[in-house]
Amino acid sequence: MENLERSFPVATIALAVSAALLLGACAGPPRLTNDGTRPSTPSANLAAPNVSATASPSLDVVASASAGSFHNVDDPGLGGAVELTVHRDYNAASGRVCKQVTVRSVVNGATSGRVACQGAAGWYWSPVTTG
Repeated sequence: MENLERSFPVATIALAVSAALLLGACAGPPRLTNDGTRPSTPSANLAAPNVSATASPSLDVVASASAGSFHNVDDPGLGGAVELTVHRDYNAASGRVCKQVTVRSVVNGATSGRVACQGAAGWYWSPVTTG
């Protein structure tokens, strides 16, 4: 009986440690980058970017645009006349509010996907993060 009493605390501690490890592995889904892919490191989207907001007619439009809206803007920073399509708003892993946007050149029809995010200094085009 004395051996059983000594082994009981050890078994209880081992069970508690196993449960803690299993629950720690279930901390939630991995964070996703702005384009919906998994980052190569868990912290890829967590660091605050060193980005200062610059004047941009397109960003001014995107900041107040709702999901599903289309806008024609003349923005020299994007190559002149462009059509912006705002697809969706979401909270990025960094905690910022971001908007997924398609930019189409009116001149040559070229399109690109962009992400605009709201930072402390205003809205900015987020660099693309791939994993």
